[in-house]
Amino acid sequence: MHWQPWNNEALVLARNEDKPILLSVGYAACHWCHVMAHESFEDEETAALMNRYFINIKVDREERPDIDRIYQAAHYVFTRRAGGWPLTIFLAPTGEPFFGGTYFPKNSGRGLPSFTEVMQKVSVAWRDRRDDINKQNAQVLPLLRNIDSHPPVDGEMSARPLAAAAAAFSDMFDRDNGGFKGAPKFPHPVELAFCLEEGIRTGDEFVLSGVRLSLEKIAAGGMCDHLGGGFFRYSVDDCWAIPHFEKMLYDNGLLLALFADGARAFSLPALATAATGVAQWVLREMQHRGGGFYSSLDADSEGGEGTFYAWELTDIEKRLTAAEYAAFSSHFGLAAGANFEGLWHLARRQTVAQTAAALKIASIACDMQIESAMRKLFEARTLRVRPATDDKILAAWNGLLIRGLARAGRLMQRPDWILAASEALAFIHREMMVNGRLRAVWREGQCGDSVFLDDCVFLLDAALELLRAEFSPAVLTFACDMAAELQTHFEDVDVGGFFFTPVDGEILIRRLKPVDDNAIPCGNGVAVRALSILSWLTGEPQWATMGERALLAFYGAMERQPAGCASLLTALRMYLTPPTVVFLTGEAAVCARWRNELENEYNPDLIIFILPLSTDGLPKCLHKPVPEIGVRAYVCEQFACRLPVDDWDELKTLLNE
Repeated sequence: MHWQPWNNEALVLARNEDKPILLSVGYAACHWCHVMAHESFEDEETAALMNRYFINIKVDREERPDIDRIYQAAHYVFTRRAGGWPLTIFLAPTGEPFFGGTYFPKNSGRGLPSFTEVMQKVSVAWRDRRDDINKQNAQVLPLLRNIDSHPPVDGEMSARPLAAAAAAFSDMFDRDNGGFKGAPKFPHPVELAFCLEEGIRTGDEFVLSGVRLSLEKIAAGGMCDHLGGGFFRYSVDDCWAIPHFEKMLYDNGLLLALFADGARAFSLPALATAATGVAQWVLREMQHRGGGFYSSLDADSEGGEGTFYAWELTDIEKRLTAAEYAAFSSHFGLAAGANFEGLWHLARRQTVAQTAAALKIASIACDMQIESAMRKLFEARTLRVRPATDDKILAAWNGLLIRGLARAGRLMQRPDWILAASEALAFIHREMMVNGRLRAVWREGQCGDSVFLDDCVFLLDAALELLRAEFSPAVLTFACDMAAELQTHFEDVDVGGFFFTPVDGEILIRRLKPVDDNAIPCGNGVAVRALSILSWLTGEPQWATMGERALLAFYGAMERQPAGCASLLTALRMYLTPPTVVFLTGEAAVCARWRNELENEYNPDLIIFILPLSTDGLPKCLHKPVPEIGVRAYVCEQFACRLPVDDWDELKTLLNE
């Protein structure tokens, strides 16, 4: 099989040989990518057809998300269905798509034509029906180029889209199983985070109950790796029982922050346990020795999906004492029978209290038996063949994980997580900045050439979260550098908002300008929120102005499709009702105690920074006088600062006004 990378040489070769391009987009942890590769790409006869009729280009969607997004949109235009991976798209040598699908089997079946049939028909069409293809391209290209076009709306921005989105999500909640209705079931951390914040602000108990149930069910179900920590990518059923077994860094970064917030908002230890599991897993298995974090774990090992995680019942029983097995079996519902291809995949079926009651033992003793059993099984599992690790380090995904570690570390008082977040950001600053410009991908000491909006935005957001956990002038400088990168290379200076690719990046058939959330939040939404916070920190209005222009550019999209714009709506809420920002300075231990007391309840409208005693490297607006003893609080709200407060009770009164 002769694969080409996506580069100018491959496109020129296609033009010179007058061959269409067969573009395959996938990623290392994708189960069906491996299946298609094994069935077709590694098959000599199939590979010979591919080489005869096409210029074959393979793209890692994690390294080139711009190419993936463009041609996923093309797939939707062709099929009116959501795409996925592997993505199989046929292009003219100039890059225009004219046919596509996702997975094609080697032999026809399950309503799908064989890959060989598809290739032969595409080849014949390219040879004999070129005019029809050109006419189709003339219709498709304008559609693709206008996908991100959102005409501005006259009038003032209001909270209407926020209420509409909350109502839409409330209707979508599965009130029995949690999450949103239907299967397969994805965790939707961006949307749940929006619902949590909006529910707290508005007091909407119906929305909050949907969020709480969702988090409880996700934490208890088979989406969670109960032995090793972390979450799988999605559930194939509607009750979170059996997952698709790949583990992605981006999912776990988002869910770490969400479960830490949920544990604080609902006072549920099970949610804190789930957050702890994520942090333990990434620190144990996913961290490069230099500090950065790897991308993913494969779904497959030893030739099968989920093999690493599923159990024979006898294998569980022989490793545990009778008391441990009784508690573990009841807690995880093993008596209900095998649930995954004749094996048992673990999901909690009872609370510890319910298990203790069923076994008529004390809850503490029951919990100890379950924990002991889990430790033994985890140790046994480490002896199995482990799923492969995709050891690329991606700037954007590290940004999501760094933010999650910093936020959960602050809320759950885990300084080791905050340290790990700081080390990861230092790794990116040290290894992934080339001539002052961030790079999207690093592997084995080598950086790629590309950078995208999400790389800069998610790292800006992560840096700001780190500053809330532990203030550092160097981190603030990094945040300002990322904002400057947005302004210089990504901003749409004509109408506002940010393009997905930099102004000096590769020219493709369209320049993306995303507004909607997918598995990860929309870069434009995160950018607006982060730029607002950075403006309050630095006293630089230019950052807030950039964010406001983006909101105005995308407000029409928020009005038309509010449920697709949760990240932008979160930023809109911050714009309409700015949070109260509190700066604390003075004795470190007392500052930390005051912050912890103020954050004891979940409050999305309160942002606290503990400033260092030295003002070196800080903007002038952060040169706050330090009290001789104790703590001094500086409260800023609605674009105005109150008089400094040195007394705890006085501060509480001021914030409660």
